[in-house]
Amino acid sequence: MLPGEFIEHAEQRGLINDIGKLVLSMACQQAKAWSDAAIRPPRIAVNISPTHFRSKGFVQTVRDTLDRTEADPSWLEIEITETAMVEQTDEIAEKIKQLTELGVSVAIDDFGIGYTSLSYLKLFPIQKLKIDRSFISKLLSSPQDVAITEAIVNLGRNLNLNAVAEGVETSEQAEILRQMNCSSVQGYFFSHPLPALEFQQWLEAR
Repeated sequence: MLPGEFIEHAEQRGLINDIGKLVLSMACQQAKAWSDAAIRPPRIAVNISPTHFRSKGFVQTVRDTLDRTEADPSWLEIEITETAMVEQTDEIAEKIKQLTELGVSVAIDDFGIGYTSLSYLKLFPIQKLKIDRSFISKLLSSPQDVAITEAIVNLGRNLNLNAVAEGVETSEQAEILRQMNCSSVQGYFFSHPLPALEFQQWLEAR
């Protein structure tokens, strides 16, 4: 079952908040384990569903998880989709503010395909824009997608936001993004998803 389908089922059955809490806890535990093993942990991004993010007590859940696992907040990044910010604007802005005050980074996932008003980038204290893979996959064939991607990269730079290109699968895509001065990239060109131990070995080898 693909993630999108799985998440839809979990939301329909009222399980998404519990799953979100579990994944958040596992991510923080893993970051702490890497730190205890004298491996500088990378920032771990945890996708949070709009339902979970908008729920009461979400920020307290993050705070309690960090305290319980003894994870450094700087190791954690919360990824939310644009749809999470469409409603309850003031409440969402306050939640993001509280998370950043904890030292946790906040990113907008799949940027460019949702409903985000550009004014939200001024209202919400986010740190990162993740450029949706649908644009990256067509960098070699679509001048329009090249233009959109470069515009997001430049927008991020001018707003002091880190722009991350998702779904980079070829060296040609990576080179185009390098020429755009895109600050970060991710995708199968670098590695497929790995279990924690194999990722640790991959990290140590580099």
